[in-house]
This record gives sequence, C-alpha cells and structure tokens, in this order.
Amino acid sequence: MSKTDFEEARESEKTYHAHLYETEEILKPGSWLSQPIPAVMESLELVIAGNPNPAVLDLGCGSGRNAIPIAMRLQEAGAGRLIGTDLLEEAVSKLTENARKYGVEKEVEAVQCDAEEADYEPDSYDYVVACGCLEHVSSEDALRAVIGRLQQATVSGGIHCLSMNTGISETAAATGEELDAKIELNLSEDEAYRLLSDVYADWTLLREERNDVAIEEEKYEEKTEFRARSVMMVFQKR
Repeated sequence: MSKTDFEEARESEKTYHAHLYETEEILKPGSWLSQPIPAVMESLELVIAGNPNPAVLDLGCGSGRNAIPIAMRLQEAGAGRLIGTDLLEEAVSKLTENARKYGVEKEVEAVQCDAEEADYEPDSYDYVVACGCLEHVSSEDALRAVIGRLQQATVSGGIHCLSMNTGISETAAATGEELDAKIELNLSEDEAYRLLSDVYADWTLLREERNDVAIEEEKYEEKTEFRARSVMMVFQKR
C-alpha cells in the first residue's frame, strides 16, 4: 500500500470510528459493540486463575466494548488494572466516560497513542487484548514489530488474545456494488494465520477460531456492508 493510500484508509477509518463511538453505546443492543468478544472474557478467566492481581492491556480499545467488561470482572475479582489505548481522542474520552458510567474508573486508565509507535515496559502485562486493531497498521513488517514489543511487555505465562479481520470487502447496501475497501492492512485469512503462527512460534497456542463477519456500516456517503473473515488466536508465553 502506498503512503497516500494508507493515509486515505487511515482517515476513513478514523472518521467512521469517531462517529461510531459518539453515536453508539457499548453493551447496548443494536451494533457490534453490544457485547464483549467471548474469547476475550473466557481467556481473562485463565489469567485471573493464575494471577490474583493482573495487569491488562487492551490495544485499540475503542469506547470499551471489551475494556469495560474486563474492568468489571477485575473489580469483581478484587484486584487488577486495565490500560486501554487507542489512536483516537474520541475513543479515549469515551472509554473514560464509560468507566465512570459503569463504576470502574479506578480500574481503568485510558491512553491515546498509535499502536505502531507505542513502547511498553518489559514484563509489564499479564494479559494483552488486540481485537480489531492489528489490521490498522501500515504493513506486515509494522505488524511484526508491534507484536514483538507486546511480547516483550508480557510476563512469563502471560496471555495474548488477538483478532484480525481479513479478506475485507465492502459493498453498497442498496445496489450490492463492490467498493474499494479502505483498510490499512488487508491480509487474506491464510496470510494472517501464517504470520501470527510465525511470530508466536515460541508461544503455546491455546485457542483458534475463524468466523465470517458481516456488519452494516455508514462509513461513506451511503450505507455499506462490511464483510470479512475474523482470525482469532489466543497464545500463552512459555
């Protein structure tokens, strides 16, 4: 992808998500923000079982679809903290607002940063969640670099729960016309699987899922349908 195409895709995604976080409430029926990803919450239980005071990083947290339920579960367990990071100021602001709304402001820290540029302290996190985030980097090399830093920031025995949308296509809802999908890194399902398997070769694979994704969006000047294959993989650091 050229620099111009990347910048165009990035701006399109930023505009869409900023509007989404402003208009759609998390954990409410009506959008894909209505509930956390099951694998995220189920993997969290493994983390809590191994550490009564886990540190969690939610990369590309958005307005808190996963981050708020995670924080609520940490609060219920009696200890732990969550740092949610996102590129968008609107997302970070909304996550802070939702943390207050759901009574978990003490458990949640919201940080605005670009995943491609962020650095992390070594051995800082017990659980890293990156769902719907990794396809928004600029290249495969950038993706490998981001994951490498996340791996270094994870304690021995820590868990990563990753989900990438792959093979993305977008069509006009009214006509079915295929549009030019504006996404930063549009890997095929097999490419994403091979890349993740490679960079996590020294980790233990705990879970793998591949699912169809279809979401109605208002990303452009007309309603569209987003289609993709989700590649979900959960790894544990040996």
